[in-house]
Amino acid sequence: MRLKEDFFDSDEIKIIESQPNGYMYSNILLKLYLKSLKRNGKLMVTDFIPYTLESLSKVLYRYRT
Repeated sequence: MRLKEDFFDSDEIKIIESQPNGYMYSNILLKLYLKSLKRNGKLMVTDFIPYTLESLSKVLYRYRT
């Protein structure tokens, strides 16, 4: 995956990051992009099992105490 050097300067990312917790959302977006690389842009656990919202939340977030 190659990000353009102005990725964080795009209007979309600026809008995301201007929201409350916006930097966390842009980080989640990058994590989703990276997760999709193994399966040609699809969010899949394996070739046959897609991620669910629950499974994505478990692999993307660290539990905080």
